[in-house]
Amino acid sequence: MLFSLNRPVCLLLAFGLGQALCQAEFVQDIKPLLERYCFKCHGNKRAKAEVNLEAFGTRPDFSRDGRTWEKVHHMLHQREMPPEKKPQPTEDERILLTEFIAAQLAKFDCSNPAVPVNPGRVTLRRLNRSEYNNTVRDLFGVDYRPAADFPNDEVGYGFDNISDVLSLSPILMEKYLRAAEEITAKAIRTDIPPYPPQDTIRTKKWGTKSDDQAVRIENDSFWGMWREGSIDIRYPFRTDGEYLLRLNAYATLAGPEPPRMQISLNGKPVKTFDVKEVEEERRDFVVKLKPGKGVHKISVAYLNNYVNNDSPDPALRGDRNLFVKSTDMIGPLDAPQPKLPESHRRVIVRQPKPGESRQVARESLEQFTEKAYRRPVTEREINRL
Repeated sequence: MLFSLNRPVCLLLAFGLGQALCQAEFVQDIKPLLERYCFKCHGNKRAKAEVNLEAFGTRPDFSRDGRTWEKVHHMLHQREMPPEKKPQPTEDERILLTEFIAAQLAKFDCSNPAVPVNPGRVTLRRLNRSEYNNTVRDLFGVDYRPAADFPNDEVGYGFDNISDVLSLSPILMEKYLRAAEEITAKAIRTDIPPYPPQDTIRTKKWGTKSDDQAVRIENDSFWGMWREGSIDIRYPFRTDGEYLLRLNAYATLAGPEPPRMQISLNGKPVKTFDVKEVEEERRDFVVKLKPGKGVHKISVAYLNNYVNNDSPDPALRGDRNLFVKSTDMIGPLDAPQPKLPESHRRVIVRQPKPGESRQVARESLEQFTEKAYRRPVTEREINRL
């Protein structure tokens, strides 16, 4: 801190009681008092104690010459100046001088809460090459030195970590972007199979069949059901545990109700769905199964066919059909997490289950960003990322 004002003056300024004093014009109100009581000993002709108040002119710089004005304030406030044998200012004049000087100095007092914080220009900071390599090692745990290909760091006063000399050139920015791609490629695995394990059920692989001519299997996984009937799947479950059967389905609607799709396990109904979505709005229908290890029969049945082309009511005319676009088996749900390298686990906290991708991405960002920033991060910062 450049100077320290006494407590009464700080309180006076804090409560705004010195507002009128700050409006006093230096030339009209203050300089005449200095000429009358100070310039004879502290002016251009004579500058005792090397203090020349006259040299400050009509617009003194209280920021640059703050120490001198602090001394003037102290001498006036303690009544040490003017000397006893010299002409003395009146009490009102002394108050005007001291409080005007205090008000001007307070504008540059960082401890004064009423003073706006102005730290000056902000220098863009970056890591030098050595710091960059060390940061990559600490964050990802990989033995990789991407900064070896960076331009040499500028040096100032014998140091290569001074922000004012560490510029950010276009070529360095290009190197940063390339390094980011290389680092993530080395640290994060992208060839990880889905978790939990997932299979797309195809007719040739899993023995899918239908004895009903009204049910057609096309493109190895697309099923069309034009009449009541079912498709049977003999699926080999790897282990005990819970599985999810996911069917992407839609319908052509007709009659007073939507098509009903029933899922059965080994001949026992598990769940029935009303399929109200047309092709453009098709969605996933999911049912949980707990079959036990081994081969089990899963049946997908269309229960309520409807055909009426002769009804006088247009809303009741039409042909109701059910279509299954794709079928996936997910599980077991409690399968062990895949073994991943340490560098991957430092970034991705865990493999997401179905529907958890955004949640796991957020958790991973929060953990990694706190390490990178070396401080707690706010929700707003995570949302931006």
